[in-house]
Amino acid sequence: MPETIATGAVRDGSTQVPLPGVRVELWSASEMHRLATCETGIEGGYTFDGQEPGSYFLMVRAKGYESSGSVPFELGLQKRFVHDFELDGGKRIRGRVIADETEMGIDTARIASNWTVGDAVNCQGGGLFEVT
Repeated sequence: MPETIATGAVRDGSTQVPLPGVRVELWSASEMHRLATCETGIEGGYTFDGQEPGSYFLMVRAKGYESSGSVPFELGLQKRFVHDFELDGGKRIRGRVIADETEMGIDTARIASNWTVGDAVNCQGGGLFEVT
């Protein structure tokens, strides 16, 4: 039986520059769990090979870019699925965490959002933070 494969590239949506080091996730659509992850290569390429026939979807998460959303596909009669992602620049929040009464910056605060990639951000001196 020929090997099945999902492959493509990830690029900046406005400049078309390949994005290396971006996390691409392969999910099972029927079981709703992540099967594998990979990082894009120097030219922004990714590949998942040797998958069983079935329903899947891909997701891309890159710091500084909006999430790709999910891209569904089937492997079966179609042995090869190719999809190139073009990511748009992400959102950014900058601010300062302060105490109500004194309005002094709180350096020990941790900031997180539901659309960021990675860990929560620790405040810097004076309670300043930036989340991308």
